[in-house]
Parts: sequence; C-alpha cells; structure tokens
Amino acid sequence: PHPPQWRARNARVLLAIASGAVIASFAVTAAAAAAPSPWRSQAELAGMGALWVIAIGTVVVWRRYDSLAGIGLRRVGGRDVLIAFASGVVLMLAVPALAWLATTVTADGVGLVESATARPAQLVVLGVLTAAVTEEVVFRGAAMGALARAGAVRFWQVAVPAVLFTATHVAWS
Repeated sequence: PHPPQWRARNARVLLAIASGAVIASFAVTAAAAAAPSPWRSQAELAGMGALWVIAIGTVVVWRRYDSLAGIGLRRVGGRDVLIAFASGVVLMLAVPALAWLATTVTADGVGLVESATARPAQLVVLGVLTAAVTEEVVFRGAAMGALARAGAVRFWQVAVPAVLFTATHVAWS
C-alpha cells in the first residue's frame, strides 16, 4: 500500500492527464469539424489519427501513475469478447433506426444516415473504430477513473465526463 500523500499526488496527476486528454480530444474534434468541405475527409483522417495518439498517450502515461484497471483496461475472456462483438454488430445495425429517430426529433431534419453514407465506407468504418476506442479510453476510462481516484462522488464521476462527451459531439455537429 502506498502512503496517502503518494495517492493524493497521483490523483492530481491523473486528473491532469484526463483533463489534457479531454481538452485535446475536444480541440481535435472541433478543428476537424470546422475544416472546409473540400478538405473534410483529410481533416477527419488527421483528426482520427490525433485521437488515436491522444488515447494511446493517455494509456501509456496513466500506467506510470496507476494500474490500467483504473482506466478500465483489463484482460477479458473469449466469452466477453464475443458478447462485445455481438453487441457492436447489433448496435451498428440499429444505427439507421436511431438516425431516423434523431431526424424526426430534430428541428432542421438533418439526415444523419445520408450524411454518413456520403462518406467513403473505409472512412466510416475507421471513424466508428476510432470513436469506440478513443471515447472509451478518454471520456470513460481516464475521466471517470481520475475522478474516482480523486475521491469524487459517483454522480460527478458520471456527470462530468458525460457533459464533456456531449460538448465534444456538439462541437462536431
């Protein structure tokens, strides 16, 4: 067991790591979204690359101050992998229905499915993989883990990353 001052210092470091990752993710997402139309695909690719660098850097630096379990990374068995894969396929198939639902409740009727299908399939697949991994590491793993290590109550551990996650998606749209 580590002394309380060591844990307190590490909690501050973990908060700084998570804050930096969240701010960088927000900035990268906003910059890619603001790219002029002819450069949008290149900006999206560059943004996805930057998000991978942020997520991998977060994991590497986090490991110096806490176990990877503190960021939500742990060994999983084959059954868990199959459940995760099946869930991903089901949710991916649900995207058109969810997008239709979103277009029926938005005031401007933006066609989310049409927007996504206008992009090259490889870019969409890479975007989905990038979002799935980097959002989990940065917003759920690092942000929630850092708040937990800092002693925040469960409400704030969930609410703060959720607001930041939402703000990043609002910046994209």
